[in-house]
Amino acid sequence: ASGHPVEVIELDEASKPAALRAGDRLLRIFPRLYLDADVVLPGPAARRVLEHLARDGSVAARPPFRYDTAHSSAIVRRYYRARSRMPTVMRSIWGAGVYGLSAAGRARFGDYPDVIAEDLFVHQCFDPDEIDIVGDEPVLVVAPARYRDLLKVRRRAYRGAAQSRVTTGQSEQQGREVAQSRSTTPSTVRDVLWIGRSLPGALDAAA
Repeated sequence: ASGHPVEVIELDEASKPAALRAGDRLLRIFPRLYLDADVVLPGPAARRVLEHLARDGSVAARPPFRYDTAHSSAIVRRYYRARSRMPTVMRSIWGAGVYGLSAAGRARFGDYPDVIAEDLFVHQCFDPDEIDIVGDEPVLVVAPARYRDLLKVRRRAYRGAAQSRVTTGQSEQQGREVAQSRSTTPSTVRDVLWIGRSLPGALDAAA
């Protein structure tokens, strides 16, 4: 409907890593955007990220993002209110549902591994100062509606983090140019303690 050429690849297996590998095999140009299916990415935001990645020295970038908690319960809103104030989260590749890589950035690792949290795996391939947040038009990330749905999301995230640490180590042993796995736990703890300095912040952090 946009008038632009679009190619859809249909796979036999329902697998995000398989879809990423299929897309990479098809494409011949850089930079590239990797986008989750349930994320709302404005066209101008996508264009700004791609233009930024076309510059010399740029390896990884994404637009800012915002959590949509309009349909979430009170405790879920508190959780995401605290999360949105954590620099560790807001400056990372993972969590936004979209990121872009230049040719040099994509060369940091081989094929996408079969892991749940591929964005965390990619994040671990870069130093913090190599990840650029571009523009001011945010991607919209829809938050879970109920607390039990949030718990499912968090359990999946924990499994993905454990998988990513193991896979990164395996990639290094195979000689791929993957940076050493970097734990986000210490910086996350610092962020939570900082948020908890005030009473409203403490209530959000406790969620």
